[in-house]
Amino acid sequence: MTKDDPLAKKDHITAADLAGRNVLNSQQTETMHYFDSWFGNYKDQINIIGTYNLSFNGTLLVKNHAALSLTLDKLADVSDESNLTFRPIYPKMTESITVIWKHSTNLSAVAELFLNRLQASIAED
Repeated sequence: MTKDDPLAKKDHITAADLAGRNVLNSQQTETMHYFDSWFGNYKDQINIIGTYNLSFNGTLLVKNHAALSLTLDKLADVSDESNLTFRPIYPKMTESITVIWKHSTNLSAVAELFLNRLQASIAED
């Protein structure tokens, strides 16, 4: 959401908070009906206006105040320079993510940097 959205003042977001709001969801989670149980009785009141394949693409609509976006934490740029902010949902939902690569493959410098930073960020959590 944008930093000036009323929901940005909250510590977390509930399904009731999304009632009557335009929301974007990732195509994968929408196809799998991932949030249906979390939406609960509010499912018909939450206006899913579209889906995205890349979180960045969804943030473009959010920056223009067209919708809120359901996304994993740390996927959107919520730095001080950005006009976006992230709030976790409640009750909390988690999803494990697996990164797979062929272990015997020589990685490019960029791939090696990505892997090192990924491992460091996991170690921080």
